Amino acid sequence: MRKFDSDLQSFTETKGGLKFDVVLSDSPSKRARKVIPSPTKKDLSLSEIEEKLEAAERRRLSQLYKEQNMRSRRLNRVIEVQKNKNIYTKSFKMKAMESYYKKMLKAGKNREAYLMSIQKKNRDLLMRVNEIKNTSLFLRENQFDTFCHKFSELLQV
Repeated sequence: MRKFDSDLQSFTETKGGLKFDVVLSDSPSKRARKVIPSPTKKDLSLSEIEEKLEAAERRRLSQLYKEQNMRSRRLNRVIEVQKNKNIYTKSFKMKAMESYYKKMLKAGKNREAYLMSIQKKNRDLLMRVNEIKNTSLFLRENQFDTFCHKFSELLQV
């Protein structure tokens, strides 16, 4: 498909409205292009060429230095972040260990107090059992003695 440029030549007014004459022409890409003449080349001496090469080398080295400087700043930032992370991690671990140690110490004390209360209750119960045994033995002995005494009285009668 060809590309065309349109150009309006003239227009006239008619009963129904305006009338235009449209002229189609080839696209501008097909037209002859304007050639811009290159600047005139002057003869360069060896020293001028060397100066230009040195300037280009300085620009290249400057660019490399900037890139290297940027990389080193980024690397330093990464190292700084890692140091901070390690410090915070170490601090967190220490706090967690201290908290855990305190919690375990408290739990140990509570457990010890609980065991001591159970042992005390055991001792109290054993003492009560012993009292009951002693009382029952005493009563049995007294009953036996009274039985024997009554029996002997019956026998004597």
